[in-house]
Amino acid sequence: IALNPEYVSAHNNLALACERIPDRRDRAIRAWRRVLELGRAVRDSAYVERAERHLAALGAAGPPEGPIR
Repeated sequence: IALNPEYVSAHNNLALACERIPDRRDRAIRAWRRVLELGRAVRDSAYVERAERHLAALGAAGPPEGPIR
């Protein structure tokens, strides 16, 4: 992510990893919102749908409450 902040797959993997750690829920939500943003930018419906699904499961569907990054 540091080398290529636009690499959607890296944000996707980060979000998945953070979901597995109980005290990283907020970080997972931020990562999924970034996946959603990047997925829309590159018009990749698989990433968009996955991010929306995970955000809904985390109870974070809707607009972000702060900076995505």
